[in-house]
Amino acid sequence: MPTVSKKNGPEELAEQLIQDIRRRRLGVDDPYYTDAEASRMLGVSTTMAHRAMRVLADQQVIKRRGRAGTFISADFGGKTRSRIRTAYVLMRAEWEEMGYQAYASIISGIRSSLPETNVQFSFVPVVDPGRYTRELIASAKAQGEAVGFVAMSCRRAVYLELAESGMPTIVSGMLYPGVPTLPSLDNDPKTAGHLLARHLLDRGHRQLLLVYSMEMRPGNNALFDGISEELTKAKLPHNSLLLRCVPNDSRGFTATVAEALARDVHPTGVICPGLFAADMVTEAIAGLNSKAVNKIEVAAVAASVDDLEKPRPYWYARIKADKEERAGLLGQMLARVAQGEILEPHEQRITMPLMLVEPA
Repeated sequence: MPTVSKKNGPEELAEQLIQDIRRRRLGVDDPYYTDAEASRMLGVSTTMAHRAMRVLADQQVIKRRGRAGTFISADFGGKTRSRIRTAYVLMRAEWEEMGYQAYASIISGIRSSLPETNVQFSFVPVVDPGRYTRELIASAKAQGEAVGFVAMSCRRAVYLELAESGMPTIVSGMLYPGVPTLPSLDNDPKTAGHLLARHLLDRGHRQLLLVYSMEMRPGNNALFDGISEELTKAKLPHNSLLLRCVPNDSRGFTATVAEALARDVHPTGVICPGLFAADMVTEAIAGLNSKAVNKIEVAAVAASVDDLEKPRPYWYARIKADKEERAGLLGQMLARVAQGEILEPHEQRITMPLMLVEPA
């Protein structure tokens, strides 16, 4: 659940509780948190939560009825609020051209658990993504209609702003190190590394190439660990895995891959995080002028936004659930945190089972 900055005092914590009340659309005489429940929701001590609740009582937002509990006051709950409800889906700007089917599955998945909720897609720019996210959150809070946010494999600054805001948030993908805990759903890249490396080793490959983009993502380290552990099990030397961070432009990408595969002792198995990268590697291999080209095999792990309907000429790991099932689970998780439910520790990070897909 949201982690509150240590700089926040009772007034700032009280404001987060007010946002919670509005987000959950609580009305007059609806029950509200005890001090202990507020403490868990805010991620602070019971003493600090008690002080924040006192602020709400002083502002006549809540009223305490002894052992009966805490309830929303008429002075607050009687106010007219917008009936419009919006769930915000944040994506990288470079994913704006993602296929219609992917958007449709996300919309239906969220609305299956949050009926009559609008779904707004926001494409976070590469330049200053933190500022964009901060302004989007401020706008959503001002309108008072935000149900919460789903952040799909966004940059680190986006997660930091969402965690700091206290808004209900679900992350599709892994969290970056140092980012406060947010509920997440990912495809377990470490297991993917084990699956792909074992697959290539079983097919006789003893020199592997791992291709990364210049921008490191949180799942990259886990993928590397899975591959490395399989090579250790196979008792292969450390230099049996070659790592290349490639530029984002196609010419630089192709040149970097070609250089790695032109070595005297070159890799014959290539692993890529993402099907788009695997497609580019396949094209780069096809352009090589070498008799060894036919011995090179590509394998990949599919990202959450990859088009899984398109046939691929290589093996890849993907979650067993289809896009609709994954989106439905994201919707269920968002609905729960939007209602103020405190997820159990084992529900904070859910990893999806994987399977290998054969070449088409």
